[in-house]
Amino acid sequence: MSFNWLFYLNVANHLVSQRSEEYWRSAISRAYYAVFGVVRGILQSQGTQFKSDNIHRQVINRLKRHKNPTAQQIGVSLDRLRRERNKADYDDGISISYNEAFMAIAVARKIQRDLPAL
Repeated sequence: MSFNWLFYLNVANHLVSQRSEEYWRSAISRAYYAVFGVVRGILQSQGTQFKSDNIHRQVINRLKRHKNPTAQQIGVSLDRLRRERNKADYDDGISISYNEAFMAIAVARKIQRDLPAL
C-alpha cells in the first residue's frame, strides 16, 4: 500500500492551530507536499516520466502546459504554493503569519478538489 500524501493536509491543519511561527512554517510545507505528492503520482501513473533533478519544477511545468484548463490552474496554484513553501522553509529573514499558513492550506484544499480534472 502506498503512502496517502493527502494525510499531510491533516497534519497541516493540526500545525496551523498551534499558533506559533515554527508550526505555521511547517504547515505551509506539509500543505505543499500533500498536493505535490499526489499530483506527481497521478502524472506518473499516466505515463509522465521525470528526470531526477528539479522534479518540482518539472511537475509544475507539465501542469501549466496541460491541455485541460483546470490542470493548468492546478499548475499555477502549485507553483504559488511552492514559492510559499520555499519562503517558509528557507527564508529566516522574514516572519510567517498564521494567515499565510491558513491560506496555503486553503490553496492545497482547492488543488485537492480539482484533482479529478487530471
